[in-house]
Amino acid sequence: MRKPRLFTLGALGVAATSLGWMIPVDDTPEKRPGPCLWTEVTRVGTRLTVHGEPLAGSGTSITFSTGLSLVEYHEVPEAEILRPRDRVRICVVSRPRDCPPGDRRGSIFRVTDPERGTTFEMPDAQHMCGGA
Repeated sequence: MRKPRLFTLGALGVAATSLGWMIPVDDTPEKRPGPCLWTEVTRVGTRLTVHGEPLAGSGTSITFSTGLSLVEYHEVPEAEILRPRDRVRICVVSRPRDCPPGDRRGSIFRVTDPERGTTFEMPDAQHMCGGA
Protein backbone atom coordinates (compact mmCIF):
# COMPACT_ATOMS: atom_id res chain seq x y z
CA MET A 1 0.00 0.00 0.00
CA ARG A 2 1.38 3.39 -1.01
CA LYS A 3 1.69 6.16 1.53
CA PRO A 4 -0.62 9.11 0.71
CA ARG A 5 1.13 12.08 -0.85
CA LEU A 6 0.61 15.58 0.41
CA PHE A 7 -0.34 18.25 -2.13
CA THR A 8 -0.76 21.95 -1.41
CA LEU A 9 -3.63 23.95 -2.79
CA GLY A 10 -1.73 27.05 -3.86
CA ALA A 11 -3.44 30.22 -2.71
CA LEU A 12 -5.91 28.23 -0.61
CA GLY A 13 -2.96 27.40 1.63
CA VAL A 14 -3.97 23.93 2.82
CA ALA A 15 -2.91 20.38 2.16
CA ALA A 16 -5.35 18.29 0.20
CA THR A 17 -4.88 15.25 2.43
CA SER A 18 -5.97 17.25 5.46
CA LEU A 19 -9.32 17.79 3.72
CA GLY A 20 -9.87 14.14 2.94
CA TRP A 21 -9.54 14.49 -0.84
CA MET A 22 -6.69 14.70 -3.30
CA ILE A 23 -5.93 16.81 -6.34
CA PRO A 24 -3.67 15.09 -8.87
CA VAL A 25 -0.26 16.71 -9.32
CA ASP A 26 -0.95 17.75 -12.92
CA ASP A 27 -4.39 19.21 -12.11
CA THR A 28 -3.53 21.78 -9.44
CA PRO A 29 -5.71 24.84 -8.78
CA GLU A 30 -3.01 27.04 -10.32
CA LYS A 31 -3.91 25.48 -13.68
CA ARG A 32 -7.70 25.47 -13.39
CA PRO A 33 -10.49 27.20 -11.43
CA GLY A 34 -13.01 25.31 -9.40
CA PRO A 35 -11.74 23.59 -6.23
CA CYS A 36 -13.68 24.33 -3.06
CA LEU A 37 -13.08 23.77 0.63
CA TRP A 38 -14.66 24.46 3.99
CA THR A 39 -12.79 26.75 6.37
CA GLU A 40 -13.36 29.20 9.21
CA VAL A 41 -13.14 32.97 9.29
CA THR A 42 -10.32 34.22 11.51
CA ARG A 43 -10.50 37.98 10.89
CA VAL A 44 -12.78 40.51 9.20
CA GLY A 45 -11.84 44.15 8.89
CA THR A 46 -11.20 47.14 6.72
CA ARG A 47 -8.75 47.07 3.82
CA LEU A 48 -6.57 49.75 5.44
CA THR A 49 -5.65 50.71 8.99
CA VAL A 50 -4.07 53.87 10.40
CA HIS A 51 -1.86 53.32 13.45
CA GLY A 52 -3.56 49.96 13.91
CA GLU A 53 -7.08 51.39 13.77
CA PRO A 54 -9.56 50.46 11.00
CA LEU A 55 -9.95 53.09 8.27
CA ALA A 56 -13.67 53.30 7.50
CA GLY A 57 -14.55 53.41 3.82
CA SER A 58 -11.25 51.85 2.69
CA GLY A 59 -12.75 48.53 1.66
CA THR A 60 -12.99 45.05 3.17
CA SER A 61 -10.43 42.41 4.10
CA ILE A 62 -11.09 38.92 5.40
CA THR A 63 -8.73 36.14 6.50
CA PHE A 64 -9.47 32.44 6.90
CA SER A 65 -7.97 29.62 8.97
CA THR A 66 -6.32 28.26 5.80
CA GLY A 67 -4.16 31.39 5.67
CA LEU A 68 -5.99 32.76 2.63
CA SER A 69 -6.72 36.50 2.75
CA LEU A 70 -9.13 38.34 0.46
CA VAL A 71 -9.29 42.08 -0.06
CA GLU A 72 -11.56 44.50 -1.91
CA TYR A 73 -11.37 48.26 -2.49
CA HIS A 74 -15.07 48.71 -1.76
CA GLU A 75 -16.98 47.52 1.28
CA VAL A 76 -18.51 44.04 0.95
CA PRO A 77 -21.45 43.88 3.41
CA GLU A 78 -21.82 40.09 3.04
CA ALA A 79 -18.20 39.69 4.19
CA GLU A 80 -18.39 42.31 6.92
CA ILE A 81 -21.21 40.48 8.75
CA LEU A 82 -19.01 37.40 9.17
CA ARG A 83 -17.36 36.78 12.52
CA PRO A 84 -14.32 34.75 13.62
CA ARG A 85 -15.09 31.01 13.77
CA ASP A 86 -17.93 31.30 11.20
CA ARG A 87 -17.70 28.28 8.89
CA VAL A 88 -17.76 29.13 5.17
CA ARG A 89 -17.16 27.42 1.84
CA ILE A 90 -14.53 28.96 -0.45
CA CYS A 91 -14.30 28.14 -4.17
CA VAL A 92 -11.82 29.32 -6.78
CA VAL A 93 -13.75 31.24 -9.45
CA SER A 94 -10.86 32.32 -11.67
CA ARG A 95 -7.09 32.55 -11.78
CA PRO A 96 -5.11 35.07 -13.83
CA ARG A 97 -3.12 33.86 -16.82
CA ASP A 98 0.20 34.84 -18.35
CA CYS A 99 1.58 36.14 -15.05
CA PRO A 100 5.25 36.84 -14.40
CA PRO A 101 7.01 33.91 -12.69
CA GLY A 102 6.26 33.84 -8.97
CA ASP A 103 3.46 36.44 -9.17
CA ARG A 104 0.21 34.61 -8.35
CA ARG A 105 -1.93 37.60 -7.35
CA GLY A 106 -5.38 38.18 -8.77
CA SER A 107 -7.32 34.97 -8.15
CA ILE A 108 -11.04 35.46 -7.51
CA PHE A 109 -12.76 33.41 -4.81
CA ARG A 110 -16.45 32.82 -4.05
CA VAL A 111 -17.30 32.64 -0.35
CA THR A 112 -20.59 31.08 0.75
CA ASP A 113 -21.97 31.46 4.25
CA PRO A 114 -24.56 28.69 4.66
CA GLU A 115 -25.68 29.98 8.06
CA ARG A 116 -26.84 33.33 6.63
CA GLY A 117 -27.48 32.15 3.08
CA THR A 118 -25.13 34.74 1.55
CA THR A 119 -22.46 34.51 -1.15
CA PHE A 120 -19.87 37.02 -2.32
CA GLU A 121 -16.77 37.11 -4.50
CA MET A 122 -13.47 38.82 -3.67
CA PRO A 123 -9.90 38.78 -5.03
CA ASP A 124 -6.86 37.63 -3.08
CA ALA A 125 -4.93 40.83 -3.79
CA GLN A 126 -5.46 44.52 -4.41
CA HIS A 127 -3.78 44.22 -7.83
CA MET A 128 -3.67 41.60 -10.57
CA CYS A 129 -0.44 39.77 -11.28
CA GLY A 130 2.08 41.94 -13.09
CA GLY A 131 0.43 45.06 -11.60
CA ALA A 132 1.47 47.53 -8.90
